[in-house]
Amino acid sequence: MGAEFANQREHRLAYEAQQKMDHKAYRACRDLLQPYLADHEHPAPTLFLLLARAQTELGQKRAALATYSRAAAIYPNNALILRNYAVISQEMGRLSQAARLFEQSYAHGGSAELLYFAGAAWFEAQAYSRAARAVSRLINKTNKVKTNWVELLVYSLVRNKQWKQAEPRVQTLLARRTDDSDLWQLLAHVRSQQGNILGAATALQVAYSLNEPGKMKWLDLAGMYAAAGVPLMAANAMHKGLNQEPGPEDCWRMGRYYADALRIEKAVQWMDKALNQKDDPEWQMEKAYFLYVHGRYAQCREAALQAAGTGSKQGEAWMLAGYAAWQEQNWLEAKSAFAQAKKREQTAVRAASCLQSVQQILDSEQKIRMLEMQTGESDRKNISATG
Repeated sequence: MGAEFANQREHRLAYEAQQKMDHKAYRACRDLLQPYLADHEHPAPTLFLLLARAQTELGQKRAALATYSRAAAIYPNNALILRNYAVISQEMGRLSQAARLFEQSYAHGGSAELLYFAGAAWFEAQAYSRAARAVSRLINKTNKVKTNWVELLVYSLVRNKQWKQAEPRVQTLLARRTDDSDLWQLLAHVRSQQGNILGAATALQVAYSLNEPGKMKWLDLAGMYAAAGVPLMAANAMHKGLNQEPGPEDCWRMGRYYADALRIEKAVQWMDKALNQKDDPEWQMEKAYFLYVHGRYAQCREAALQAAGTGSKQGEAWMLAGYAAWQEQNWLEAKSAFAQAKKREQTAVRAASCLQSVQQILDSEQKIRMLEMQTGESDRKNISATG
C-alpha cells in the first residue's frame, strides 16, 4: 500500500482490513478498524482510507465524510486522502468544499486531471468563474487537451457571460466536432451576445443545415440576416420557412427583403402576391415609392393610384402619382394627379405649387406649338409668293 505505519500492529491491521475489503466483508473491515482509530491520535493514512471505503460501501457516507475530515486534518498534504475526501464531499452535495479539496489534492502532487474535477464541482456549485479558472489552468498545463475539458471551460465561460473568451473555445470544439448542430447554435448565441449578428446568423445557418429546424426558426434566421444588412440571405432563409401557400404578411416580408437586396423583379413579384391577397393602401404606397426610386414610373403611378382610392394617405398617393407622371413628362396626367392632391388638406399647399409649375410647362408648350404653327404658315406663304 506504500504507507508508513507507526508499528507492526498497524501494518497487520491494514493487511487484515484489506483482505476483508477484497472479500467484500465491509462490515467486518469497519468493525476491525473503527476501535483502533478511535483510540489513537495519529493512525496511518492507509487505515483512514480503508475505514472510509468500508463505510462508503455500507452506505454510511456521513460517517465516511467524518473519517476523511479527520484524516485530512492530520494529513493535510496527503493527495490521496484529499482526493477521496473531495469525492465523498461532492456526493454529499458539499460542492464548494469538494472543489477546494480537488484543487488541494492537485497542489500536493495529485494528477492534473483533478483540476477538471475541481472545475466540474465549481460548475455544479454555480461558481462559474472559478470553474473556468480551474479548467484553464488544466488546459494550460497539458499538451493533450481532452474534449470534455474544453467543453466544461466553454460552458463555464458562457454561464459567466464571458462571451469574448468563450468564442475561440467553442471554435476549438467545432474543429473537432464540425457536425455538432448544438455547438453551432452555441456559437451563434455567443456571437449574438457580442453584437455580431451576421456571425451568429452564419453559425445558425450551418446548424440548421445539419439539423433541420421548424419553419419558425428559419423565419427568425431571416430576421437576423435582415438586421445584419444581408437581405438576400434573409430572403433565402425565409423562403425555407414559408408554407406552401404563404399568407400576405409573409409575401410582403419576402418582397421587402428582395427590395432591400435590389432584386427589383423579385421584389415586385412578391409584393404583388401579398397585394393580391390583401389590398393594403400602405403596402401599395410602399410599393409605389420603391418603384419610383428605381425609375419604374409607369408602375409607380399605377400603384399610387391604387393607394389613392382608400387609406389615410390619399393626398400623398396623388402627389406620388403626379411626380411619376412628371418624370415621364406626361403633363396632363401630372396635372390631374396634383389637382386631386390639392383637394386634400395635408398636401394642398405642395400640390398647388406643383400645379402652378405644370401649368407653366403646359402654357410654354402651347406657346411653342403656336409659334411653330405661325412659323410654318409664314414659310408656306413665302414659298407661294416666290413661286
